[in-house]
Amino acid sequence: MILTEEYLQQLYDQASAQVDLPAGCGVLLEGSIAEGFGNSGSDVDFLVIAAGEDDFPTMPTILFVDGHRVEIRIRSVAQVEQQVSEVFGGRISEDQLNRCQRLGNGLVLRHRELVEPVRHRLTGAEFETRVIGWFGRHAVQGARQATALLALQQFTDAAIWAGKALIDAAKSWAAAQGETYIERKWLPQQLARINDKHGDEQAVIADMWTLNGSRPAGEPTAEDVTKSLRLARRFGLADGDLDPDRISLARQRNVTTWRIGGRVHVIRNREEVFVLGEEAARTWRSLVFDRPLPVLVASLPAGAGSAAHIARFQRLGLVRFQWQGDSRSGRTPIAGGPATTPPPSAARPLLGLEGAACPADEPITFVPLPARRFAAAGMDFIWANLLVENCREDLVGALDSGQWRVAEIVGRRMLRNACLGVLSAYGVNPLPLRREAVARLQELSGLDAKIRRDAATLDAGLRVDSPESGQHVLARLDELARRMREAMAASTFPSCFDSAQTWQDTLEIGYEWIRLGAHVDASFPIEEARDLLAQGGRRYNPAPAGKDG
Repeated sequence: MILTEEYLQQLYDQASAQVDLPAGCGVLLEGSIAEGFGNSGSDVDFLVIAAGEDDFPTMPTILFVDGHRVEIRIRSVAQVEQQVSEVFGGRISEDQLNRCQRLGNGLVLRHRELVEPVRHRLTGAEFETRVIGWFGRHAVQGARQATALLALQQFTDAAIWAGKALIDAAKSWAAAQGETYIERKWLPQQLARINDKHGDEQAVIADMWTLNGSRPAGEPTAEDVTKSLRLARRFGLADGDLDPDRISLARQRNVTTWRIGGRVHVIRNREEVFVLGEEAARTWRSLVFDRPLPVLVASLPAGAGSAAHIARFQRLGLVRFQWQGDSRSGRTPIAGGPATTPPPSAARPLLGLEGAACPADEPITFVPLPARRFAAAGMDFIWANLLVENCREDLVGALDSGQWRVAEIVGRRMLRNACLGVLSAYGVNPLPLRREAVARLQELSGLDAKIRRDAATLDAGLRVDSPESGQHVLARLDELARRMREAMAASTFPSCFDSAQTWQDTLEIGYEWIRLGAHVDASFPIEEARDLLAQGGRRYNPAPAGKDG
């Protein structure tokens, strides 16, 4: 140990004088210095155990004393007993295991009679077995994950997981030799100490350092992955049969697929929206679950990216790998890393008639809106564009009848609904009041500045007092609405009041959004939208064929 017990006592006295601590506490030094691994950069970690059942915060007090960074963590006897009970219970985290190991191997400095009773289960073979099993299970899961990625020819990621499996297998092996410290960075010191105990270098340890020192620069290969897995077996990896035919894809709970226009959207946990590019969507539609992974890969559509897409789907938590065990265990999930989320899309606008914007160079795009707001914005987008058409119809009717003031009202309403459509396409939800729409449009910095200026100018100066001024206003509104729709990827929005077919086309577009909105319980723009859902996107009471309407 790099610090003497006498010096540690003095250091604790100086540090504890700066902290309000209960009287009569047990004190021990824990961590890398207590293990004998510490160096000049290591923290000095004191664990203070107070009698009673107080609930002390987990966060330690950080002090700087005599050139050392000192941590003082306070736990009550009740907290420690609960921690020990949990580590011998069900599934535990690495942090829980680490806390218990540090307590069990700590150097007692004060009130041993308080410390020993609460840590006695952590100093024997029972806890050692727990550490061996914990690292062993993680090694198996890492090796299975590596095998799956190897079958997908994702060599870089496979090498990462094979390396993790190797380290965890070595940690499990070291724990069986009495080296139970949890932190992985100290594995070299643990293996060196094992060598010292045996008086010569263990062959498996020597081969590990040889493997680490011989890794070539550049991208890993399949052979690099298999070398790591072979060495992990020598460290006692429990699963010697890493047959990729025992791995298959499984559905992930709370992942649903939604098609809007021609675009595939995948929603995770009813909260996060991913939109798939063309090739990724083709792979997604080709997935067959519970089929051996090599067989599935061989059946994928042509394209070098198909297997890579599967790996990305799994990384995002949209599918999972599973392992075919024996007849008793059946298929069990492979515990890879947590589901990740890529940076949100910077595309603007965020959505259009085809659903979420999907940059051409992105196979899978994360939509920067929660699913509920995404669906609500999409429904508002369709509704606003429908109202643009409705207001235009009203404007034409008012002009035909010479109703100039009505024409001004519905013309301005047409403009403001078009602005609401743009705001929705940019992800604004809830929408502002319609009378605020032009003002809020000015805040969209990503929108063409000329569109913003023209909308403000037209809103302020819209006047109709003659057939000529009415036609001029209609032409300006049509042109601005066309440019707005181009800006929000809605150029093909149907002229829904022209015919029964264009109305049905509009209903079908809206129905795709409404189904999604109902699934995530989004806010509907109006209650009539629920009627559209109930009728499945069809008209009420269509006239029988051949009957005049």
